[in-house]
Amino acid sequence: MDKKEAVAGTRFHPVGGGCGGLRFDLREFGGALGDLGTLLPIIVGLISINGLNPTACFLVVGLVYIFGGIYYRLPIPVQPLKAVGAIAIAQGLSIGVIKAASMEMGLLLLLIGLSGILPFLIRAFPLPIIRGIQLGVGLMLLRAGLRLVFSPQPGLGLLFHLMLPLVGLGVMILLLKERSPLPASIGILSFGAFAGIFMGKPPIFFDHLGPVPIQASLPAAGDLLPAFFLLVLPQIPLTLGNAVVATKELAHSYFGGQQAERVKESSLSVGMGLSNLAAGLVGGSPVCHGSGGLTAHYRFGARTGGANLMIGGLLVGLGVIFGQEILKVIRIIPLSILGLMVIYVGAKHCLLITDLTQRKFWFVTALFVGIMSLATGNIAVGYILGIALLGVVRLLQIRR
Repeated sequence: MDKKEAVAGTRFHPVGGGCGGLRFDLREFGGALGDLGTLLPIIVGLISINGLNPTACFLVVGLVYIFGGIYYRLPIPVQPLKAVGAIAIAQGLSIGVIKAASMEMGLLLLLIGLSGILPFLIRAFPLPIIRGIQLGVGLMLLRAGLRLVFSPQPGLGLLFHLMLPLVGLGVMILLLKERSPLPASIGILSFGAFAGIFMGKPPIFFDHLGPVPIQASLPAAGDLLPAFFLLVLPQIPLTLGNAVVATKELAHSYFGGQQAERVKESSLSVGMGLSNLAAGLVGGSPVCHGSGGLTAHYRFGARTGGANLMIGGLLVGLGVIFGQEILKVIRIIPLSILGLMVIYVGAKHCLLITDLTQRKFWFVTALFVGIMSLATGNIAVGYILGIALLGVVRLLQIRR
């Protein structure tokens, strides 16, 4: 990767190896895998703890990736709704409540995207607040990555458990060098799979290959209120701030207004609305976009929607071919290796704040939002406190 290309804000124009502005090569595929460290742990939790249909989960995420790649022509990420996923997993909520939350989020985002109120909502997200939200996401990714690196891993000996992250870190550093022939994400995931298979993980035996049957249904009326108060309310500020406003801003920063002309707040909101309605109907994972995921794809080499088509096709294939056995496939890769990828993405995402250094108050505000988001574990709290800080300072300026 060229040094200039690696700088956030550099605009990239795909040449060669593509089709209609989409690129399909090894580096693009490496970028396509860049966000798996965020995607897989939440999906695995929703399947194994909450009982979501594995085929439906992977099918929904894969198809949304594909449609997003075709429409935006850029590596727009698809991730589980983080607040919804984290709360649902932590509390062991039922499939019905998760389905209801997905459909409620879908209707809300569709209404916001089509009603014309987004321009008014966007005014509530000035640049220092956006950067603060991105910093908060980056810090949370760093924390999540460290937890994955140091989490217990059944089947691995103590010595191997301690050595694996160190060796994996060395592999990643080598692969992140500019002239590495192998994209970093492909190399590190391959290393993890090799290590998991041959150095401690039990052998895999597939008993029931094939898709798990999907039954479309509406959530029960009794699940609507718990879903709204437990899952939707904590998710709304994060989705509007990070998945809509920050994702649009970052896409235009990375790729320029001409290439990212379709990445608008309204299109992101409507797309997520439709996706979550579909996910709620079939019992798949609720989904969103996210500036952290965009950084992950970009930093690992993705530059066009070709990355979306490749990762989307891979996820659809996994869900259809392996079905219930898919967890066995995913668990080949040790959590510490996924954690290293998450840490790298989190660090790069935190650095987005550096473009505010020439305006000290904006920089301090963004730092405050990010740190408070991490401290409370809630982006919405960081956002509210940041807006309050801006309001107080502006009031003092007016009095002066």
